[in-house]
Amino acid sequence: MSTLIRSGNFRLALAGVFLALLFGIRLYYGHDILLSGDEAAVGVVQAAGKWDLLRDSLEVEQVVPMEQLRSYMAYSPEYSSGDVLTIMWKDKLHPPLYFLLLHYVLALFGSEALILRAFSVLFSVAAVLTAFFIGKEVKDSRLGMFFAGFMSLSPYCLEYSVMVRLYPLAMLLALLSTLFLLKIVRKQSISYSA
Repeated sequence: MSTLIRSGNFRLALAGVFLALLFGIRLYYGHDILLSGDEAAVGVVQAAGKWDLLRDSLEVEQVVPMEQLRSYMAYSPEYSSGDVLTIMWKDKLHPPLYFLLLHYVLALFGSEALILRAFSVLFSVAAVLTAFFIGKEVKDSRLGMFFAGFMSLSPYCLEYSVMVRLYPLAMLLALLSTLFLLKIVRKQSISYSA
């Protein structure tokens, strides 16, 4: 039994179960939270490429009913990823990567809140996994488990993990850059191959 627990396959399976549970718990946490106007208008409408249409149809400080927003949130093939980039460039609100990826999620899976939240949760779970590898790189697997546990249970990380906004992707990219920087520093030499 002890050799089974020490085997790499068992640990990998255990990590997979942990990540699946983490994904499921976070998705369950956010499954019945309605999309906020900020998530729908700033996030999904921009990703659909229709932000200009919505913005130009509004008066200053006008409240838009969610039913009206839904028509702008739906994917339309006439709005391409180029339209998303153009909108992002004109408004200079956020970096475009999340919205480009969300554009393709809308195209493939639709604009249901659960699907959009699952997209964000996926980045959040990947961030927890990355946190484990950072802790492992700094010291050992125990520190990695501590760091991953902290990320899993942090109210801040939990709250933002289900939002249809760019925060989970930004958290993942920040952690990945930290991990790669640690690996470069530990290597103590950088070689370039042509």
